[in-house]
Amino acid sequence: MGWGHEHHDSAASDAHPAACLQYGEQCSTIPGHALYGAFWPAVFAGLAALVRPRARWTYARLWAVFVQWGAQLTLGALILSGA
Repeated sequence: MGWGHEHHDSAASDAHPAACLQYGEQCSTIPGHALYGAFWPAVFAGLAALVRPRARWTYARLWAVFVQWGAQLTLGALILSGA
């Protein structure tokens, strides 16, 4: 009896994204601009850290890496809270 119930839970978890795509129901409450607002700074800060020479731009690279980590953590938190 427990096996059928577990299978039903799995099917219900698969129905959530399908309902959002098909009917616009049960979608994430996180606005898209908030996700992009965390994604793009992470990308640009990562690129800034990548192109800076290690010897001369130590503090700038460090700052860019911290901005990137903060943006990535924020993005992950937004995604998980809206899931």
